[in-house]
Order: sequence, then C-alpha cells, then structure tokens
Amino acid sequence: MKTNEPAAIASMATANRYLAELIPTVGFRGAVKRVQQKSNSSIAGELERLERYVEGDPTAEAPAEFSIYGSFMRYLPDKTRAGTGIASINRSMRDARRFADSVRVGLPGDLYYSATLLMVAAVISTMWLLFIAPGFSEMFESFGAKLPSFTRMITTAPWLLFVLIAALAIVLVLLVIGTRRLAAAIDTMAPLRPSWLKLVCGADVVRTHERWRVATMANGWASAGEEPLKALRDAIDRMSASADQVNELTADVQLAHEIGLAGHELDHQCQKSLGEYRNAMESRRALVSRIMQVAIAVLVGGIVIAIYLPLFRIGSLI
Repeated sequence: MKTNEPAAIASMATANRYLAELIPTVGFRGAVKRVQQKSNSSIAGELERLERYVEGDPTAEAPAEFSIYGSFMRYLPDKTRAGTGIASINRSMRDARRFADSVRVGLPGDLYYSATLLMVAAVISTMWLLFIAPGFSEMFESFGAKLPSFTRMITTAPWLLFVLIAALAIVLVLLVIGTRRLAAAIDTMAPLRPSWLKLVCGADVVRTHERWRVATMANGWASAGEEPLKALRDAIDRMSASADQVNELTADVQLAHEIGLAGHELDHQCQKSLGEYRNAMESRRALVSRIMQVAIAVLVGGIVIAIYLPLFRIGSLI
C-alpha cells in the first residue's frame, strides 16, 4: 500500500514565515533547528548560512529572504529579549505580506492591456506589410506616383517599426519582472536587488522602501530593550541607508526623544512609513501605466496613419 511522504518546506517564503512565528516562543536557534529539520536540502542550506551569519561568521551573508531577521538577531545586544522584538517585527511583516500581494497584482494587471495592444499592433503591422502594402505600391506605380512619404518610410524600412515594438515589449517585460521582484523584497523586507530594480522602481519607491525597513528594524530593537534613538542610529548604520532616505525619520525620532516619546514615535513611524510606501507605489504605478499607454497609443496612431495615407491619396490619382 502506497503511503504519502511527509511534506517538506520547499520555499524561502514558507521558511521565513515559520521562523517568524517560532522565534518568540523557542528562540532563534530552536526555531532554525525545527524549520531546518522539515526543509528540503536547499532551504536547510540557506538556514545554516543564516545561523552562521547571526553567530558573527564574517564569511557568511544572510540570505535576502531572511535579512530582516538575520540582521535583527546578529546585532541585538541582549538576545534574551529577542522574543519581544521579533513580535514587533512580525506585526510589520504581516502588513508587508498584504502589501506585497497587492503589488503583485497591481502594476502587472495594468500592463496586460498595454501588452495586448502591443501584440495587436505587431500582428496588424505584419499583415499590412506582407499582404497590403505591396499592393498599394503597385497601384501607385501604375499611376506613375509614389506612396506618401511616411508610408513609404515604413514600407522600405519596416525594421524601424519592429524595433519600436520590440523596445516597448522589453520595457513591459522588465516592468513585470521588476514588480514581482519588488513584491518579493516587500514580502521579506529585503533590500532592493539587483541594482537595475531601483531604476525600475524610481527614487520615491526606493526611499520609502529603505525608510520602512529602517523604521521596522529600529522599532524591533527598541521593543527588545534598546534605547530608541540608539536603535534607530544602529538600524541606519546596519542597513546602509543613505541620509536622504531617512533624514526626516531621524528628525522626527530625535524630536520625540527630547520630549520622552521616542519609543512611541518609532512605532508610529513604522505605520507612517508603510502608508507613505503605499502612496509612492500607487503614484509610480499610475505614472508607469500612463506612460506605457501613451507610448503604445503613439505607436498605434503612427501605424494607422501609415495605413490610411495611401487611401486618402488614391482619390487624387484617379
């Protein structure tokens, strides 16, 4: 009789989620051990690398999917209070997963319409150049005339048209891939990598992403007993955030520190940073969608003009 083999953890996202829930109750090492025992060899190897990173091994680097927990544990001064800090980070991670889900279906969904228009433009252009344009050329030649200049340019150098179509298609693909990579980074609060992803996202999205990560890490350390302003400075340093990405955050926490509310302010800044991140993402999504729609509309308009110009000229030839 065939028996089902026990399921194994086969994705970094699942391992990350289990770690997050286990660390507050069994500690970091206990959580890693439990998840490792139920993971496939690839995930187990990444968890082993995470553990070496937390223990201070200079040759180890935390996997991107575990970076928020790895950095939190490695640089936490009093690891006996890790549970309260992890609980704080977990609250932000739950918001992160919901945000990541909305990003995954947001911009890619907007771009499906643009991709459909681009595909239709490519098909119409191919059919017109192969089967219709040659007939127009013969007809105009029989009257001793030439095709209109714009139409003639398209028919004699069709590669120009298809280079434009290919370029827009590449941009669409990069936007979809970039959005999915961004969603994966949001899901685990990882840095935005590779470097070209920052170009796709834009400066506002990059700034709010890093500010949100720093605020979350600082709030976690503060919840684990570190002085809030010091926790923020440590988070900025450990997460390699640039000054322009977090200068407003630093000023707000400094002000709250002076009146004795730095801990409260860090918790507030976590929520505020996420709200600003959502707004920045929505603005970027609207801008990118509009640009792609306009670019494809201009391309389609040019194709329509090239097709109809000979029809408008036929009357003057007869």
